[in-house]
Amino acid sequence: MDKNKVLAKNTIILGVGQFVPKIIAMITLPILTKSFSTEEYGIYDLLISLASLALPLMTLLIQQAVFRFIIEEKDKNTINKYITNSFIFVFILSFICFIIGATAAHFANVDNSLIIATFFLYFTEAIYDLLGQIARGKGENMSFSIAVIMYSVVNMLLLLLLTVFNIVNIITTLTIISISYMIAAVFLWIKLHLKNDFKIKEFSSQTIKKMLIYSVPIIPSSISLWIVNLSDRLIVTYFLGASANGIYAAASKIPNLFGTVFNVFNLAWTELAARSIKEEDINKYYSKLFNNLYSFLIGVLLLLISFSPILFNILIDDKFHEGYFQMPILFIGVLFNCFVSFFGGLYIALKKTKQVGISSLAGGLLNIIINVCLIERYGLYAASISTAVSFLIILIYRALEIKKYIKIDYNYTSIAIGVVFLILSMIIFYNNTIIAIIFNIIIAIIYNLFFNEFLKFIKKSIKQKIGKNNINNEE
Repeated sequence: MDKNKVLAKNTIILGVGQFVPKIIAMITLPILTKSFSTEEYGIYDLLISLASLALPLMTLLIQQAVFRFIIEEKDKNTINKYITNSFIFVFILSFICFIIGATAAHFANVDNSLIIATFFLYFTEAIYDLLGQIARGKGENMSFSIAVIMYSVVNMLLLLLLTVFNIVNIITTLTIISISYMIAAVFLWIKLHLKNDFKIKEFSSQTIKKMLIYSVPIIPSSISLWIVNLSDRLIVTYFLGASANGIYAAASKIPNLFGTVFNVFNLAWTELAARSIKEEDINKYYSKLFNNLYSFLIGVLLLLISFSPILFNILIDDKFHEGYFQMPILFIGVLFNCFVSFFGGLYIALKKTKQVGISSLAGGLLNIIINVCLIERYGLYAASISTAVSFLIILIYRALEIKKYIKIDYNYTSIAIGVVFLILSMIIFYNNTIIAIIFNIIIAIIYNLFFNEFLKFIKKSIKQKIGKNNINNEE
């Protein structure tokens, strides 16, 4: 197979499914930041963020095993067995988690309606995520993308409806997110004809055990990445208050757009890596892919940094302005996280899930230590710095450890040039003036024109395509 064509095709399909929701999220962001106080937004963001911890506990990440196993399975009966047992397992474990969580929340005097709304959100997201992984494992990337768009559109329409009736609050917002997940999940269930695949008689504890042997070692990684990503929220809330967490959450929204650019690629990349890991020329291919990806991500990041002051003023209410100065550090953290995920895709393809957990756990613990030690002195900067440093540590570990299995030749000159441009852009960003914005736009354009290897590759491919068409026309 032509790996570049497969990767490009899946990236485009999955890209539409990832970018449309982000555009919609940018539309709804002003509604939320306008309707919520900084404290309310901080609580809301914390509950949404905790889903990253709740999902691994409610599913033991069995959905990751379903994706990895059915992607290479040819026997339909075996595929049905994986699908059936994953659903049964998620339903049973979610019910157990709800009983434990509701009991703990009751003794902590948490409002019952908030408990129910939060659990309903986590449960519907777990089912939606499982169905999404099944869709990807079956090669139904188009259906997966349509479901993501459907969830986002329904969520936006319901939020606008709440705004009309002036009933936007934490519980109603959580409820409409859950309804949106449920509608998208029903779509996937119908589109994938899972009624024919789900057979209760196929229940097998041995099949569940086989999937858990693969998925359970990923849990430390998932939870540790949660620690790196989201323990900041808990620590900021504890030491500085929910209002400070609201500001920090708002500051993260634009840097997370950059993460979305990579996530589009990473969804397609993880699938391709799993399908092609045993091919002979794979070291050379991964090396070229990494170096092109690096220059592409730096180019996108420079553009996003240059336009961030404008986006921040348009999308985020003035009461969150303090978060503006966190963004460059958060951008760096997201960049490191992108490369962490790249190497994570290789580990998943190699089925080396234990190594993923070790590196993530080390980074997660480091994040907590840096946060706790610095937050009272440096405030929100401690949270953003600890995230960037933690992802850097995980990145270094994975880059060194992956050499045991795959040899990647890094273009160190290209890496150094990217670092210089990035540092210059960040220094200029803090001036926050029209002239600074213009300078950063110029810097971004220069880098993308002369140093973005991915764009050079695209330009070369287009020229070759035009040349072939001209020859065919002459004939």
